[in-house]
Amino acid sequence: PEDNLVDMVKEICPNGVDYVFECVGSVALIKASTEMLDWGGSVIMLGVPKMGTEASFVVNTMYNDKSILGCR
Repeated sequence: PEDNLVDMVKEICPNGVDYVFECVGSVALIKASTEMLDWGGSVIMLGVPKMGTEASFVVNTMYNDKSILGCR
């Protein structure tokens, strides 16, 4: 479903989006969020995954001045 979500976003915004707000704490959605970004885009993580959870993403999806920000 997350791959489909990325495709759906890219269909509407072919270059990607400026901001993605991940609000549920899903590791799969964190990864998908990085794939939706346009140049200079940011993922803002508001959701809280289970303590100790690790997330990974393809490094080159974060090139072009992209960032991941956590809440506090």
